[in-house]
Amino acid sequence: MTEKTGTATDTYHPKALWKELRGKASDWFATLRDDLEQDSAEPVFMWRWVLIPLAVITGLTVFARLTNFDLGMQELIYQAGDGSWRLGDHPFWYSLYKLGTFPATIVVLLSVLGYIGSWKKQPLRRWRRVFLFLLFCAIVGPGIVTNAGLKEYWGRPRPREVQGLGGHSQFEKILTIDKSSDGKSFPCGHATMGFYFVCGFFLLRRHRKKLAQWFLIGGFLVGAFMGIARMAQGGHFFSDVVWAGAVCYFTAMGLYYLFGLHKGIVRRGLRSGKMPLWLTVSMAAAAVGLVTAILLASPYRGQRNYYILNDFAKKGPLEILLILTIGEIEIRQGEDLHIEGEAYGHGVPTSKIGAHYVEWEREGFSAIWYSERFSGWLAEVNQQLYMDFPWERVRKLKMEAGNTKMWIDLDRIENVATIQFFSGEGEVHLYPRGKVVKLIGGENARIIGELPDDPRAKDVGCRLLVDPEFTGTIYIGDPQESGRTE
Repeated sequence: MTEKTGTATDTYHPKALWKELRGKASDWFATLRDDLEQDSAEPVFMWRWVLIPLAVITGLTVFARLTNFDLGMQELIYQAGDGSWRLGDHPFWYSLYKLGTFPATIVVLLSVLGYIGSWKKQPLRRWRRVFLFLLFCAIVGPGIVTNAGLKEYWGRPRPREVQGLGGHSQFEKILTIDKSSDGKSFPCGHATMGFYFVCGFFLLRRHRKKLAQWFLIGGFLVGAFMGIARMAQGGHFFSDVVWAGAVCYFTAMGLYYLFGLHKGIVRRGLRSGKMPLWLTVSMAAAAVGLVTAILLASPYRGQRNYYILNDFAKKGPLEILLILTIGEIEIRQGEDLHIEGEAYGHGVPTSKIGAHYVEWEREGFSAIWYSERFSGWLAEVNQQLYMDFPWERVRKLKMEAGNTKMWIDLDRIENVATIQFFSGEGEVHLYPRGKVVKLIGGENARIIGELPDDPRAKDVGCRLLVDPEFTGTIYIGDPQESGRTE
């Protein structure tokens, strides 16, 4: 008779495993809570927490300004992408850009819920100041200082808006304020949502020093990687990322002392009950503002790539109608008609700058219509379009210029072209390339440049019709005269 024997192996049922993990997590948080409730012998303040970060920020800023490192680094990234920002389209960098703000957003939302719950739940009451601290670190640092303050009024153009990197603006070194520019490069808003986690360092530094150091290192690493992602996309310079970290670090430090957390993380004796009306209204406003900010932070990109589709439009005269909204538009000489570019920014999901392209066959010519229209709610939106036109075939170019900055190059023009602006308030740079520009209208526009004194001049290269509804500025002069480099 044979007897079968076997060895039993321990196996975990998923429910049992989850219960064990939950128990370990509960024990860890209980230990952390007990540590934070205890008094600490660690110093309340040390000058090195101010002087070392200040020295690093100052050193990196001086280095970037004196060595032109900002521009040089972006040129390397742009050249590595074969004259584009396609390195930023790599799934890793694009995922950081699109999803990197979520962890901080979740923490802030939980802080709002925790603060509201602290008025009803006894265990949460002692953490009320911590919830406020975490909330205000996001409101003040990434919100008020970065997006509502510096980005809105500093005026530094983004890398992709700079000459030589796909744009037309002059490069501006770090700490150069330009109130005439609409640039929103300084500092890097997305990176602040990674640097936000340095606030954990201040909460834990006197009670859990090693864990606090991990928050400090982790916060700076996450912020740095999110900043690199934006650099790869042409959205920010190196120094923009450095100053995003500075804003978050010193904001967290200031609020740490302002809320009295240096005297103790946990505060006993706080009252419970119904939340005061003014606090209810304030928290509701904060929640609405937070949700709005989250929605507006959703990345938006729209690609443009249009060629002539129909055979009838591939030869013979052309009349082109452009209805534009915003951005930098460059109209150049081309062998064939081609419209390409990209709109980019942030906004509520599904928001966009819609584009529409149509071709019609008319008696004696072909009509091309390209139009744009805003839909939804967009913030920090811009676009760069390159339009190649075969000027020898263009009979008339009619435009609603919107609020664009436009460059029109009349190089190699053979026939007399008519360019008409029937509305708009933007800025137009017209490069005649030695041709005479005959102006008709323009009573409400600002015209800067040389115009022919003799209205009977025969060498007319362009008839410029400017309707009364156009109230923008038109610069007439070749690139070297306007200071632009090609």
